[in-house]
Amino acid sequence: SQMAKAVVASFDVDHQWKAGPDVTHRAVGSFGVRAGSRSLESDLAYTRYLGQGTYRFDFGRHHVQAIGMAGGITGHAPLFERFALGDSLTLRGWDKYEISPAGGDRMVYSSVEYRYTGVSLFLDIGSVWDANTERQVRVSTGFGFHAGPAFLVVGFPLNTDNLTAVLALGLRIPGVGPRW
Repeated sequence: SQMAKAVVASFDVDHQWKAGPDVTHRAVGSFGVRAGSRSLESDLAYTRYLGQGTYRFDFGRHHVQAIGMAGGITGHAPLFERFALGDSLTLRGWDKYEISPAGGDRMVYSSVEYRYTGVSLFLDIGSVWDANTERQVRVSTGFGFHAGPAFLVVGFPLNTDNLTAVLALGLRIPGVGPRW
């Protein structure tokens, strides 16, 4: 067995402003670092960087959100620190085990989503890979239905020979994850 101990530091920004009676803008950004070190009595020495940003525009019942994330790992990180894409929030339509079963130490991701009341349309683009390996960019699109904390999303991977729909449904706990 191995022990992973790390120091964690992050910087977060969250700014919201109104541009009219029904118009709201919100920008959220964060940058975080996690570092495991032998001086912390960790068996694994690594540094993990993750930067992410979100811009949201609300106009009455119309909502547009753009998300961007990028991250990297140096050293030998534990499996739970590695990056993964292809779930109900990122690269919807792809299976994370098809992309990178053990995760990767490099990641980029972006998404644009439009919602009207509880119906959404999205386009996701991202890649997860290991250093010194070839990177493959994946694209997906789809639609979803959102009612309070419950959601149903149907995603379609676009740049693949195996065009199959991926269905995700569940509940999101308020205060955890993206704010819609």
